[in-house]
Amino acid sequence: MSSGVIQFTTSLLTPLLVAVVTAVLTVQLSFRRFQAERWWDRKADAYSPIIEAPHHLVAYTTMTYERWTEEANFSEDYKREMEESSGKAFKELRIATGIGAYVISDEAAKILSELDARPAHENPYDQIERDLSEYQRR
Repeated sequence: MSSGVIQFTTSLLTPLLVAVVTAVLTVQLSFRRFQAERWWDRKADAYSPIIEAPHHLVAYTTMTYERWTEEANFSEDYKREMEESSGKAFKELRIATGIGAYVISDEAAKILSELDARPAHENPYDQIERDLSEYQRR
């Protein structure tokens, strides 16, 4: 081959090779970034119900407390809505506990497991009402 053909081929192949390598690296880095972003989206989806659940539980507890202490009157629809949101919150926490450290941190999974393992106890206001009834009978 003549030196002109070799020089032409080299000048054509070098930029082409650089372009191919650059394209492959760019695709790999973009794919890794996409996977990392999807992982964080899954984490956010897992943590959102965990963070929202206490809000619903506190709202239900507040309603119950107000009903007992202030003799507040809530509509049956509101009570039912609060009970449903509280039940859904407990369910979300149970699901998050079941998923465990797959998506959430080990520490968060441990805290949820400890919360789930606590003994179920009755509404403290029921005990207060029983004590009051017993006191009034004396």
